[in-house]
Amino acid sequence: MKLTAQSLRKMKGIEQIPMLTAYTSPIAQSLERAGVPVILVGDTVGMVEMGFDRTRHTTLEHMKYHVGAVRRGAPGTHVIGDLPFNSYLTPSVALESARVRVDAGADSVKHEGAKLDVIAYLARMVEHGHLDQAFA
Repeated sequence: MKLTAQSLRKMKGIEQIPMLTAYTSPIAQSLERAGVPVILVGDTVGMVEMGFDRTRHTTLEHMKYHVGAVRRGAPGTHVIGDLPFNSYLTPSVALESARVRVDAGADSVKHEGAKLDVIAYLARMVEHGHLDQAFA
């Protein structure tokens, strides 16, 4: 059974949540067959798969492509899509970036850093139905 963002929040602090990273459909398919409940598509794809010297070169389009590939490979697994550098500078930019992830097939999105205004805004957008996914 595919985990939801709500079920992940309930598990937090109570039980371990296994999560592995995938960037391609075949790897995602293997992880799903192995029973891995959560797959992260991280912005490190830029370094691991594309040869960039840092993650800052990974774009929203790169992430959209890889989130989509992972979703097609693991349709029954919770997929978290990373928001790459500069894709969540403001709440409105973060919302558009999150929509790109969700449209590509992510169940949740992740960003790094304590941008509390962004987190609060995205949570409000979910509550009001402007984004039909929750966030990890």
